[in-house]
Amino acid sequence: MIDYMGVDLKHKDLIQDSYAYKCLDLGSDHRAVKLVMNFRRFGIKRRRHRGSQKSNKGWSPRSLPDYHSELDASIADMITSVNLESQAGQLEDQLEILKQLVVETATNCKVLEQRVNTAFRLSAETKCLIERRKLLRKSEASDETVKKERVEISKAIQKHIRKEMRNHKNTLISKKIEAFVDLKRIPAIRGGGKRHNLTSMLDEQGGVRESKQGIVDVFADFYENLYRSRASVRLWDDARQTPELPEVTESEIETALKKLAKKKGWG
Repeated sequence: MIDYMGVDLKHKDLIQDSYAYKCLDLGSDHRAVKLVMNFRRFGIKRRRHRGSQKSNKGWSPRSLPDYHSELDASIADMITSVNLESQAGQLEDQLEILKQLVVETATNCKVLEQRVNTAFRLSAETKCLIERRKLLRKSEASDETVKKERVEISKAIQKHIRKEMRNHKNTLISKKIEAFVDLKRIPAIRGGGKRHNLTSMLDEQGGVRESKQGIVDVFADFYENLYRSRASVRLWDDARQTPELPEVTESEIETALKKLAKKKGWG
């Protein structure tokens, strides 16, 4: 039973003991209640058993400690099953966390792999030129021929790097166009990843504004004054100054219609 046990008034004298189990977790604030009662055997009518029914002849109740131990064992089994269920729930939660970590790790690895595949690498010829320039720099000779050779090698390295970077950008752009994905990054690839941001603005008084809020205020004041103006603007002071348009003849209209392409309208 849970929390309470109901007993008739005529059987209240049979109650010997009762207590609640606090160690049994039922998943709520309820407690399992145990009730010990002593039933008397006299006054009980014996029934005749028929056929396959088993007879209670020779049956005798066991001792009270045996019942206590059996009930305690069943309660221990219940506690074990509840603990196993809670552990299974915790393991499922941990498994979900591990799944999320694996998915995030795989996503990061994929991004890193793409970055490595699209990274700029120097060619073998350029690396050889760089190593050669290092050797000339470490050499103790100070001849003019060595200096000229170093200058020529430096110019060749710059030329090779510019060419390789140009080819690398063209390759990235062609891959984006072929895959038709992330096309908005093409201008950034062409510009070498450089961003052109406003660093300063001049206000109406000619002062320099360098902070972000100051630049925003300059734009706000400009458009506020622009849309606040209600001055009437006349295109021509006098009707006589209106330019006269030449008359359109039928031949001009027919010529223009013949020049129109098929399924196209005049506009």
